[in-house]
Amino acid sequence: MRFDSTLRLLQPLPRFPQEVVREEVSQCRVPCAQARAGGPVHRAFIEALPQAWQDDPDVEIFSRLLWVRAGWYPMSLGYHCDWAAPSGAPGDAPRVETLMANFGGCTHTEFIDAPFEVDDLPPGPSRQRAWGEELAARVARGELRTTRLPEGVLAWFDNAAWHRAMPATETGWRLLIRAIRGLEPSRRHDGQSTFTSVRNTFRPTTPEEEARYAPYR
Repeated sequence: MRFDSTLRLLQPLPRFPQEVVREEVSQCRVPCAQARAGGPVHRAFIEALPQAWQDDPDVEIFSRLLWVRAGWYPMSLGYHCDWAAPSGAPGDAPRVETLMANFGGCTHTEFIDAPFEVDDLPPGPSRQRAWGEELAARVARGELRTTRLPEGVLAWFDNAAWHRAMPATETGWRLLIRAIRGLEPSRRHDGQSTFTSVRNTFRPTTPEEEARYAPYR
């Protein structure tokens, strides 16, 4: 089975210092208009989207603010495709497009940026996992070209783009913002879950809390 890289680096975005990035509020798959409330970084990202995306009520903004130490991973390991079909095969689900940017510069998502072929394994979740492990081994051997998403650059890819989280290269705040377009109605957000919004809502209010929180500023 053949996959072709769909990653395209589009344009640089405004850069923001850590003092600004850390004050952003994660957005859990909300419309563009609502996500503007996330802060100046979110507004700059949304304003860089094509007008058709900004006007599309079905586009979802999905962001996550994390504080990481050097060497930490921002999410689980392994190559994967976002919004892949249950079979794991390209073409078995409608195309889902993503526009994404990384702010803070602490971690950089790595994409396989070359065409490749894999064995046609039995369908199911284990197929994507097995392919991901195979790809990691091939990358380690230098057989596949990869590209790491630079800080503050808008990138486009779809649900056939293989990528993985990389360990943080420095300690600090990292904000990853995605605009998602093309999800089937059954896969769109139902408005109930807010699991990403709890990651940066803590604010110290007492002297003791201020002292405990100081190392993370």
